Amino acid sequence: MTDVVIHDFNYQYPESDKKVLNNLNLTFKDNHFSLLSGPSGSGKSTLLYFIAGLYPRFIGNDATGSITFGDTNIKEIANNQISAHVAMMFQNPNQQFAMDTVIHEMTFVLENIRTEPAKMDGIITRSLAFCGITKLRDRVINTLSGGEKQRVALACIVAMDAPVIVLDEPFASIDPDSRTDLIHKLKDLQENHGKTIILADHDLGDYEDLIDEFYYLDPTSHQIRLLNHDEAAKFFANFESTQRIDKRFALPTQSDDGAILKLRNFKLDPHNALLLSLDQFNFYKQKTTLITGLTGLGNRPCSTPSPSCCPTKAPLSTTTNPSSVSNRWPTPKT
Repeated sequence: MTDVVIHDFNYQYPESDKKVLNNLNLTFKDNHFSLLSGPSGSGKSTLLYFIAGLYPRFIGNDATGSITFGDTNIKEIANNQISAHVAMMFQNPNQQFAMDTVIHEMTFVLENIRTEPAKMDGIITRSLAFCGITKLRDRVINTLSGGEKQRVALACIVAMDAPVIVLDEPFASIDPDSRTDLIHKLKDLQENHGKTIILADHDLGDYEDLIDEFYYLDPTSHQIRLLNHDEAAKFFANFESTQRIDKRFALPTQSDDGAILKLRNFKLDPHNALLLSLDQFNFYKQKTTLITGLTGLGNRPCSTPSPSCCPTKAPLSTTTNPSSVSNRWPTPKT
């Protein structure tokens, strides 16, 4: 059993006058998929850092109370052994890596947990295949999109094979389809590989039918409570109601009037893979251009326009969910 038990747990940041985690008592059950939600800044990440053994090692002051994995208090686990109990995936994938290429990073991870060299290649191959990124095996990490980096980070966690996986808002950099796919891969790890999943997120999309427990961290009391079915359903319904705004915009005509940046005969083909071939595209003065598309198609590194990219007079704030905006592009007026 690898229940993660939080008992009488309190933490207050140095120079702060109040606790960010206040007398927490809860259990993340073994082989369950637990969702932890709450507003930004409420303490979700802080708790996950303690569960992963990063705090107090990298923060200085300690918490009071205890965190145990089964019968083992985390303070009794040596720093070089913590990865045998828990692995963590960060919100920013760039914080996750130490090496230059995907294969070097995964080899480095396995070396750190003293994997037999003869077993490494098989573990890496299976982990990359599970995450759907076999083709990225030899790629330089800094050339990957945010979503591709998150898949590499998950592949590293799969390779580590720790019984507990904690994730801190891990899907901020990926498109909706990739998000759904990765959430289902986490469910696969739970159901078919015996993993305990603890995931913090304030974006509640795609979780309702997959999680076993929904915990809420209250920003006022700084305490966590387990929601019952009806309470959880209300949270999901309220979240869904904020994701759609019935607002329409007229699309501009494609002319050079007001264009301040013009792309002509533009091609994007890194690593001998054609991502985009564009005869003509303009960026217009005093208009916001939304660029969206699937993860890994080049929209982030090169501001690449796509069929779902067009300038409007409206600010980006009119789209409610940047990770899902490609599915909810406003219909032009007729």
